[in-house]
Amino acid sequence: IMRTFLSVILALACSLAGLARQIEGDSRSSDELIERAVALMDNGAVGTAISVLNGVLEKDSTNMVARYELGYAHYINDNMPRAIEEFSKIVGKWNYNEQVYGMLGNSYDMNGQPEKAGEVYKKGLEKFPRSAMLLNELSVLALKDEDYNKSLDYCLQGIKANPQYSPCYFRAASLFLQSDYPAWGMVYGEMYMAMERRNGERIKEMSRLMMDACKRCIKIEGDFAKVGFANDTIKLSENFTPDEVSAALRRFDLAGYELGMAEAVNVAKITAVDGESMCRVRKAFVDKIVADSVFTEKPNPYVKHLLAVRTSGYEDAYNHFVTMGYDAPALSKWANSHPFEWNRFADWLNAYVPDMGDGEY
Repeated sequence: IMRTFLSVILALACSLAGLARQIEGDSRSSDELIERAVALMDNGAVGTAISVLNGVLEKDSTNMVARYELGYAHYINDNMPRAIEEFSKIVGKWNYNEQVYGMLGNSYDMNGQPEKAGEVYKKGLEKFPRSAMLLNELSVLALKDEDYNKSLDYCLQGIKANPQYSPCYFRAASLFLQSDYPAWGMVYGEMYMAMERRNGERIKEMSRLMMDACKRCIKIEGDFAKVGFANDTIKLSENFTPDEVSAALRRFDLAGYELGMAEAVNVAKITAVDGESMCRVRKAFVDKIVADSVFTEKPNPYVKHLLAVRTSGYEDAYNHFVTMGYDAPALSKWANSHPFEWNRFADWLNAYVPDMGDGEY
């Protein structure tokens, strides 16, 4: 076995060395050489990729793509001073996208310079004011400083700036779900699970956080249940316009989620807060929401999503996905017992694109 393993390693090393010689010795275009360098990085040959990119820049020092990839190569090689040097040469000069500001800021942060990182992100926002990615990076910095309110505010700004950017939903939901009033966390968390396709670990984590919140906020006491997901204090001001008063009284976290869940918990008559029980609660909750014209006449993205799940015909499988996503054995057991429904649901979810609207809930 060891001999076979060494043979594979040696073959890979020879292949990469040959590729590097081929790149350095031919007259291919800069774009082709950059593509080869990226392939080298993907195969772990970062040092060779750096050599190739330096060769490209020796011939054309103004090649922004090569400069960016060189900065990225140093970044993944944990050489932050060099990454900062390379990204600094193109930041603000390349109208490609906000990613340069993001990588330069990340390099400063990884180099132990969070204040400088924050300056870079904010400078990037001046050029890309609707960059949810940069707002999310500022949220990360605030979270490291344990300034949870500022971190949350940046996330919510990011959701409104780009409702399709899932990392802002994950962080906003996580912060809300670990607060005293997690209703908004339940909303943003479910929207995150609806839109995320690549990060399986974060989907599991979101499912766990949501179930933990349910266990904290739903208390079974004999034949009755107490539900507390939202702050029931409604703040009004004599300076409010009629529309602002209406919005305060129709807060979705309270009028929609809190009251809907309270009714659903009692309708479902659950005796414990677990995955199967919460599936029954969720069905009763959606029954309540879809029957109320207050929420369906002008549905927010969350209500639109609930309606889409219901009309898909796979609501039961979806509910198990949400409530058991963190518990692989339990979810696998249910899926194996309902293979047709689960497979059809999985196909539907993979093709599903939720309507995220304008980020207003």
